[in-house]
Parts: sequence; structure tokens; C-alpha cells
Amino acid sequence: MLRRAKGGTRRLSGTEKGSDPIHNAVAARYGAMVEMRRHLHAMPETAFQEANTSAYIADRLRDFGIETHEGIGRTGLVGVLEGDRAGDSLMIRADFDGLPVMEETELSFASQNGNMHAARSRKSRSTAIRCSTAAH
Repeated sequence: MLRRAKGGTRRLSGTEKGSDPIHNAVAARYGAMVEMRRHLHAMPETAFQEANTSAYIADRLRDFGIETHEGIGRTGLVGVLEGDRAGDSLMIRADFDGLPVMEETELSFASQNGNMHAARSRKSRSTAIRCSTAAH
């Protein structure tokens, strides 16, 4: 269930089960998505320096059983998901570079290295969502 949280953002509580299989799949992975997002948010790396970030994401994709190719454009990676049927392909892209900006929040998962995902954490959040989506 999506609910309005402080600041007007929408959050999935992750606790309700329903008949919607997509909702149930997201709810089952909610904790892992939050953990991944917080990890990525705490240790952002600037463009073409994301060796640890790329390795972390590649490890998560492999954990999900997804074929992973690293070193694309230096620090990029590709996860390949094969379906059961021939047909169209879909590409999902996520940026995960940070900016050299000091984060001045008191979040438990605030950036710890002098860089940050300054676009309201969209990069760490969208990367976590895309990785978790690939797992389903």
C-alpha cells in the first residue's frame, strides 16, 4: 500500500498483503530495496570513479541470478535478463554517480565520503528499484 509520508513523498509500507501480485512482489523486497538505497546513498562516488558502487550493484544482480557484464564505459555494467519467449527487448537504465558536494543532513545513512546523490536521492533510489525489479 502506498501512503503519503512526511514531506509529501509516497511510501510502500511493505506490510499489507493483497491479491495484486506486483504489490506482493514489491512488498516482499521492500526491506532489501531500502537497505540497498541506503547503502548507495551513504557511499556515492563521482562519475567514472564508481568502482565500489558498480561492484556492489553487480553483486546484487548476481545474487538475483542475473547475467552481469562489468567495465562498460569504465565503471558501467549491464544485467541481461532473458525471457522465455522471443520478441521485443526492453532496456532499463540507471545513473549512480554522485556529486562532489558535502551532505549536511543527520540521516543515519547520510553520505560518509564528501560526495552525495544531490538530486533528492533519486539516483540511489532509482538504482535500488531497478535492481529489485530485475529480480522479479
